[in-house]
Amino acid sequence: MESSFTPSQPQALQDASPGVAIVDAIYSPRDEDLGVDNPLIRALPPYVSVKSVLVAFRSLPSFSLTHRRQSANARVHRISSLRLYVEPLTCHPVLIESIFRLITAGYAWRNPRDKTQEFVSAHYAESMNGSKMISIIPARPAHEAGLALFGVSGVGKTTSLNRILSFLPQVVRHPDLSGSNLQVVWIKVDCPPDGSIKQLFHWMLLEYDRVLGTHYDEELPSNVRLDQLMNKVAAVAKYHHTGIIVIDEIQFAASGAARRGDPFMNFFVTFTNLVGVPLLIAGTPKALSLFEKSFRLARRSSDQGAIIFTNMAFDAEWDFFLKHLFKYQWIRKPCKFSKRLSATLYELTQGIHALVVRLFQLAQIAAIQDGSERLSITLLRALAKDRFGPVQPMMAALRSKKKRRIELYDDLLVETLAGLDDEIQKQAAAAKIAEAVRERQQNSVQLIAVSDLITMGVPQSQALTAVIAALTEDDSLTGEALVRAACEKAGITMESSYAGDPEEQQSLPDIVRDAKSPGEALELLRRAGLVVGDGALKPRGE
Repeated sequence: MESSFTPSQPQALQDASPGVAIVDAIYSPRDEDLGVDNPLIRALPPYVSVKSVLVAFRSLPSFSLTHRRQSANARVHRISSLRLYVEPLTCHPVLIESIFRLITAGYAWRNPRDKTQEFVSAHYAESMNGSKMISIIPARPAHEAGLALFGVSGVGKTTSLNRILSFLPQVVRHPDLSGSNLQVVWIKVDCPPDGSIKQLFHWMLLEYDRVLGTHYDEELPSNVRLDQLMNKVAAVAKYHHTGIIVIDEIQFAASGAARRGDPFMNFFVTFTNLVGVPLLIAGTPKALSLFEKSFRLARRSSDQGAIIFTNMAFDAEWDFFLKHLFKYQWIRKPCKFSKRLSATLYELTQGIHALVVRLFQLAQIAAIQDGSERLSITLLRALAKDRFGPVQPMMAALRSKKKRRIELYDDLLVETLAGLDDEIQKQAAAAKIAEAVRERQQNSVQLIAVSDLITMGVPQSQALTAVIAALTEDDSLTGEALVRAACEKAGITMESSYAGDPEEQQSLPDIVRDAKSPGEALELLRRAGLVVGDGALKPRGE
């Protein structure tokens, strides 16, 4: 079966997605391989400690105090980078450690260099002596372990999973392995919105094709049966030594299962038996109903336990999160963290990570656009009233802490967060375009001003330095005002240096016509830039 879908390695490397890096294996001894040379484990980065992972887990935007002096458009664009902001919280260490343990434990029983043949032969020979009963086949787990992650939308499930997986290479190339020499450490797919198990398997194959440059999904006939598709995915996963399969948005399966009479769970349990790869499923509270209806699936996917992400409580962790977030203010009058601001933000967001960050972004953008350059409780309340209206039932459900109410309104939160993300990204895109236009205009203004100073006899490098210095102090300067300011920076006066167009220059008689004395005539010539020193006449055009 494997030979029918095995790609040629050069083709796989050639067609792999540009966003995926295939690394060559570097082996290091690991305690997790139980003293056996297991290349699949020894090629993985070691899990050092909770402390070291949490330090690296933090994802922060680029920020400098000098950014606050940038243009409004440039700062609005920078504010959009907060969408990638990740701060390690108490919920993260357990998830990080569980994922690393799942992968290494799964590989412990799938060593491509195992000595099963030698073990079985030796134990069989010993058992034939007849003196005692001996286990001939090595013990293995009945099925691979799994993990479930649940939480309301916006608490950072997907962001956390993506961040944790980023500490592991997705594809490792080994010099010599049985089967494929490309080890897929992890793949991650979303459950289709309609909960279709068939579409989910197609998406798994497409993800393998994306990271490996293979064409597994194209090899299937259009009328492929579900069991054939499931077997194909299982074979591909085994062949490429997959470490873990992550399925996000599993709540869609709950809705689909209800509509179709629950086939999803039967196929899902069958697939876990068939594939032999650890699975991690993640979803919102709606997914909990899927587990309550199927004890087998709940047990299978929760061997390592079900991890629940909740909204932050109004406690020290909330203050920790908010104080660090407040460091990233691009407004020119940043506000300090205060208990009043903290209480207001919690009231408006109920500790939903994504809502807090989105409101913080929107407030800064609004403060820049209205010219106040300052955050205020009034502004925060106005934005929350305007943007968070659809999720007020969800906010009330979170305050009630009643699971059924939270499950009922979670979709409202999903839609609102998507809308807020779109709004912020549109504002950032518009700001980026406006900033590019402004830069082009400023470059044109700068070029004209530099040319004017060169015409006055100022060396090019000095002219450029003077113009940049003038614009640094006031980037709104243009035309004559900019030239005048640049002349001051260059240590000259515009009137005494600008010779103007030769055809428009006054003649000497015209300049001295109104002089009443030789001294006054000399002064008029000096003002015209035609006299230097103690009275030497300066040639025109110099």
